[in-house]
Amino acid sequence: MIPKEYLIKRKPQKPPIKENEIYVSRKTNFNALLKRTILLFDRKDINMLYIKSMGPAITKAISLVLNLKNLKSELFTFEIFTGTSKVVDDIIPADMEKDFDQQTRLKSTIEIKITKNFFKHKEIDKLKLETIISEKLILEKSSMKSGNKRNFSNLFIGRDCYVKKDKAKRTRFGK
Repeated sequence: MIPKEYLIKRKPQKPPIKENEIYVSRKTNFNALLKRTILLFDRKDINMLYIKSMGPAITKAISLVLNLKNLKSELFTFEIFTGTSKVVDDIIPADMEKDFDQQTRLKSTIEIKITKNFFKHKEIDKLKLETIISEKLILEKSSMKSGNKRNFSNLFIGRDCYVKKDKAKRTRFGK
């Protein structure tokens, strides 16, 4: 028995994928998504990442963000935007003499904006530099046989380097 008419669901149209966007679907491997998200954020040129999903894949997108939060919560801030979008379905009649028809329906969407927390990154860089400086101080103190002394107390710790303080000028690092 042939059905009177049947439905063909079109894939929703989406704009071209940007470098900092991740589209989540039900078929996408979760571990691959998590690895890709972490690798994108480890790059220095990407400061913001968008995770987008529709319909039943919304739960996978939310669990991706929650797993990322558990792994590196101190480094990121999250913003969640929900919405709906229209999708179009084609209805093909059993009788070929009739015209094809279309039907629109609404689907839930979610967009999660993940931003690097620069303050935490600077603090982590500062801690790394402080440990390097303290190690250098220990080496300097242990190797001070002659009268050569180096003063590390006037160092200003910036983003990727340390610079001597200048009382007249203060320099800001970062963007």
